[in-house]
Amino acid sequence: MEELLKKQDEFLGMDSVRSALGITISYWKSMEAIIAWKNNI
Repeated sequence: MEELLKKQDEFLGMDSVRSALGITISYWKSMEAIIAWKNNI
């Protein structure tokens, strides 16, 4: 997923934590960039 995120316009970075379960949080410059990422996957 990190490689796909890095290719998106306005991607700022990400944090990821894993143990038994995991979560990833991504950071974006705008709401439009978040929507574009959502529509891409």
